[in-house]
Amino acid sequence: HRIVEALPQAKLVSASDLVAGVRQIKSAEEIVFMQKAGAILDAGLEAMVKATRPGVKEYEPYADLVHGMMRAGGDYLTMLYWKSGKAPYRTEHIPTHKVLQLGDVVINELDGRYCGYFVQAIHPISLGPPPKDYEEMFKLSVEAFHRVADAMKPGVSFGYLWEVFEKVVKDSPYQARHPSFHGVGLGEDEPMDLGDPSWKDVIIQEGMTMMLQPTPVHYPNGKMRRVGTGESVFVTKNGAERFTKRKL
Repeated sequence: HRIVEALPQAKLVSASDLVAGVRQIKSAEEIVFMQKAGAILDAGLEAMVKATRPGVKEYEPYADLVHGMMRAGGDYLTMLYWKSGKAPYRTEHIPTHKVLQLGDVVINELDGRYCGYFVQAIHPISLGPPPKDYEEMFKLSVEAFHRVADAMKPGVSFGYLWEVFEKVVKDSPYQARHPSFHGVGLGEDEPMDLGDPSWKDVIIQEGMTMMLQPTPVHYPNGKMRRVGTGESVFVTKNGAERFTKRKL
C-alpha cells in the first residue's frame, strides 16, 4: 500500500506466474534438500506401518508417523492427510479416536519436509486382506506409476503421460482420475493437473519435481471407491527418479 501511494504513476503487476515458472526447475542443491526430505518421509512411513494394526486408535500410528519424521530431522508442521474405514475414498486433516479394525483400509497423502522443501507419498494400508476392488486398483496404480515414471523424460508432454495412465486402466472396470500429478518443492509448484486442458501441452523438462499419483476409481452404486499409490520424483534425462526408497 505504501509503494502504491509513493509511486502513483507506477503500474504494479503480479509476478506470481514468473516466480512459479522459475520454481518449476530445481537446482542440484534443491534436489539434495528434497532427497533428505524423502529419507525423512521414509522414516515416518516405516514407523506408521509398524504401528498400524487392529485395536489401536487412528491417532496412534499418526503420532508414530510424526515422531518418526521428527526423529529423522524433519520440519514441523507438514501436510498429513489420513482416513480409515471399510471403503474410504476421501482423506481428512485430523485423525480421530476411532479404533482400527480388521478389514479396515487406510488411505493417506503425506509430506516429508526438510528446510522448507517437501516431497509427498501415498502409502495405503490394508488391515488384513483388502477388498477385491481395492487390491485390483492398487495393482493398477503401481503398474501405472512405473510406466508413467519411465515415460517421464524431457520433451514429452503431460498429456502424453495421462494417456499412458489411461492405457493401463483401459481394459479394467476402473477409470483414470485427476489429479494424476502436480509439482512439489517449496509448495505445490506448477504444473498442476486438475483435469482442465491447459496442463496437457506443458512439456517435461529436466529438473522438474513432481508428485506422481495415478489413482484408479470406480463408482459402484454411485459411490466413489478409490485407492492407489503415489510418490514424488525428479526428472532426469533418462526418466523420473524417486525421492524415497520405500517399496510401493
